[in-house]
Amino acid sequence: MRSSRRQRGFSLVELLVVIAVLGILAGILLPAATGAIQKARVSQARSDLDAIVSAVKAFYGEYGRMPVSAGNGKGDFSSADKTEVLEALKADTSAGKKVNTKEIPFLDVRIGTDPWGNAYVILLDCDFDDTIAKATDATMLSADLKVKVAAYSKGRNGKADGHAAKKSDDITTW
Repeated sequence: MRSSRRQRGFSLVELLVVIAVLGILAGILLPAATGAIQKARVSQARSDLDAIVSAVKAFYGEYGRMPVSAGNGKGDFSSADKTEVLEALKADTSAGKKVNTKEIPFLDVRIGTDPWGNAYVILLDCDFDDTIAKATDATMLSADLKVKVAAYSKGRNGKADGHAAKKSDDITTW
C-alpha cells in the first residue's frame, strides 16, 4: 500500500502574491511615514526657535543688553551665517568672545542648526526701540517687527523665501 504524501510548502504563485501585497502596503505607508517625519522636523524647528527667543529674553533680563559683542545701541542685528549669539546663549567661550561674562547657560547645548542642517537666523533689536527694522533682513521681513527678538529657520529648501513666496517653507517666530 502506498501512502500518498504530499510535500508541504508554498507554491511560487503564492509567494509572488505575498510579495506583491507587501509591496503595495509599503507603497501606501512610505508617503505617510515621510509626511510624519517632515511634521516632526517642523515641530522641532518651532520648539528650537521658541527656546532661542526665550533664551535671548533671559539674557537681556540678566545683562540688560543683547547677546552680541558689538552693536548694542547701534541699530538692529541679524545673525545670518554667524554663531556668536548661540555661543553666548550656550555660555560657549571656545571662540574667544566672552559676551556671556557670568557663563550662564541660557540655551540647551544641542541647539545649533535646524533639522535640515541650516543655521537659525536670529534678529535682535540692538537699538532698543522695540522694533526690528525691515532693512535688517529685507528678504524675510515685509514690514518692521514690533519685537525685541525674532528668529527663523529657512526650512527644508534652505532658502529664505520670506514674504515674497506664496508657499514658503520658512518657520518664523512672528
